[in-house]
Amino acid sequence: RMKKEARTVMLRYEHPPLGATGWFHEYFCDDDARRLTFDPDKPHEHVCDACKRVYTGAPYDDCWRSSVHGEISRTAAQAAILYRITGEKDFFEYTRKTLLWYAGNYDKFAVHGAHAGKGRIREQSLDEATQLVLLAQAYWDICPDLTGEDRKTIADGYLIPDAKFIHS
Repeated sequence: RMKKEARTVMLRYEHPPLGATGWFHEYFCDDDARRLTFDPDKPHEHVCDACKRVYTGAPYDDCWRSSVHGEISRTAAQAAILYRITGEKDFFEYTRKTLLWYAGNYDKFAVHGAHAGKGRIREQSLDEATQLVLLAQAYWDICPDLTGEDRKTIADGYLIPDAKFIHS
């Protein structure tokens, strides 16, 4: 089951999305207070299943991006574990590629958030920290097989700067 779930997400996104992320408490229908449907294939269309109203733009697109970061982070952590257990290289490569993407793009995310602390990649400090923990665990699991250059790039480009940001 874990392999199937991981591979589904591994194939779903080429890379994480750039742009501000939204506070998930805003991903609800204004008319009937139902949670909007997250569709990984529709970043700009968010539908209420009850009344069928379609929402677009901020904050809904922002919440969509946050959901994608969550899926990718959880999947990278799962893939790293699966790599350790099975030795299957596609899980290693996905985790490596994801970590390197965050390292290469971390500085493109602006500090934002208005409700529960600030985030860079995620919408608030708690979600930022949760994502960092998942990706740090993923890094730990594949670290022995990373090149020295990859280890340095990931640590210096993402893990350490994000930890410092959260700590501040």
